[in-house]
Amino acid sequence: MQEIKDGDFLKSDNGVLFLILRKFRNGDFIALSDVDSKPERFSSVDVRNYEIIENMGNSQLKLLKQVMGVKA
Repeated sequence: MQEIKDGDFLKSDNGVLFLILRKFRNGDFIALSDVDSKPERFSSVDVRNYEIIENMGNSQLKLLKQVMGVKA
């Protein structure tokens, strides 16, 4: 399994889609999910099995973070 990084689109084993906005060193991350309308912090144990679908470009991700108010 590949390590996730900022900008990755993930699909978890239970079908939830995530856009990783910020990943922390301990494995936790802030992400948008298709289940909630605002960014939320998830633990690395919340999403154990996942598939990386695609990665958003750095400039687009930076703009999205500014719009959403997520600190870089």
